[in-house]
Amino acid sequence: MIFVPLPFVVTLLLLILIFQLLRQGRELPSSRFFILLLGFYVVLSVLIGVRWGYDILTFLPVQSVLAAAWAPLAWLCFRSLSRSGPTVIWPGDIKHLVPPILILLMVLLSPRFIDLFLIGIYLLYAILLAHLAFSGIDKLRMVRLDEAKNAHRALVITALALFFFAGIDIFISYDMRSGAGDISAKIVAFANVPVLLTLGLMATLAGQGRSPEAEAASVPEPDVRLAEEDDFEVFDKINSLLSTKEIYRDFDLNLDRLARKSAIPARRISEAINRVKGQNISQFVNELRVGEACRLLKNTEARITDVMFEAGFLTKSNFNREFKRVTGLSPKDWRARFSD
Repeated sequence: MIFVPLPFVVTLLLLILIFQLLRQGRELPSSRFFILLLGFYVVLSVLIGVRWGYDILTFLPVQSVLAAAWAPLAWLCFRSLSRSGPTVIWPGDIKHLVPPILILLMVLLSPRFIDLFLIGIYLLYAILLAHLAFSGIDKLRMVRLDEAKNAHRALVITALALFFFAGIDIFISYDMRSGAGDISAKIVAFANVPVLLTLGLMATLAGQGRSPEAEAASVPEPDVRLAEEDDFEVFDKINSLLSTKEIYRDFDLNLDRLARKSAIPARRISEAINRVKGQNISQFVNELRVGEACRLLKNTEARITDVMFEAGFLTKSNFNREFKRVTGLSPKDWRARFSD
């Protein structure tokens, strides 16, 4: 029987995820970078399978360089969800080429301490991603509001995965230096590889979440924070804009678009809604959407799927999750209880 290492199975699943992102057909630079990130995971999974499944060490240097490259790429991908414009900004982002170039030079000149430098790279980008995650869901202002929770969860898990990889590499480094490395293969198979698949799922979730950008420039963020007594004024303007023009029905609505339409900086909108309602912007808008869905479920015979689209939700999973969060019931049960 042909032996097929577990990493090769994960590779196939990651390729399916790439196809899923490609099938969307959105010409978003950030989506293309998330696809590239998934491609890195595919190659790493193959190389792990070749190394630990068949004990082939030929491609070990390539694996080290790729391992140093995917963490900066993950950071650039998730950062793109927090700001408008291109995913990579030159020349400022040239510093993110340093980790793979450094590892490449070490491969050629002094490979002894590569594992230690990889641990440092993982920890650095884990901290950057964790800082972005701690800024809150509203920090991801380019993400569609119905996908904001999923994108933020993907960010958190990716940060945790980098911390996990750093810990695993510390253990493997110790195992290799203190013994024969007998248990390292098991660690890779039963820890690293499933985490790679998880990272692929998170990249797919986040890559699907970003909205296409409008042509107008983003509203600049103020240098000085406005007084809290203005929060109700900002909230009333946003609430009026959402309710009167019903822009909450827009599938691609995100915090950045709302800032453009209201001429209020995204940070001010987030702060005002958080302080007035105790919610993030996605929760607030999705409650408006659920309210419209309830009205349609009660007063019309429309199919639940049609109600979902009419209210502004793009996926059934997000619709069901938010509907149950707000009402405590599924759409079907709510209609059965409250419809005329």
